[in-house]
Amino acid sequence: GWTVAGDTLIIPVAVGDEARAVALAERLRDAGFWVTPIRHPTVPRGAARIRLTVTGHHTAGHIAALLAAFGRHEPPPAPSGAAVAGNGDQR
Repeated sequence: GWTVAGDTLIIPVAVGDEARAVALAERLRDAGFWVTPIRHPTVPRGAARIRLTVTGHHTAGHIAALLAAFGRHEPPPAPSGAAVAGNGDQR
């Protein structure tokens, strides 16, 4: 599955490869979700991620639709040492 970290309103979703993070962000934006790819030099090379921000304005339906959109994309391979800040929950 996708690796997510943290317990705040800003949720990083590990992708790993920078080009893949950018392409995934573009596909999610095309599907109507405002997400941001985070890549080097903000994070180490190979530790690119998608940044999600959840607010009180998002409904359970919004969250379900975003999860379904992620589900239409292949998760990255398991990290090979590139850590994601936070608790590293698998979701």
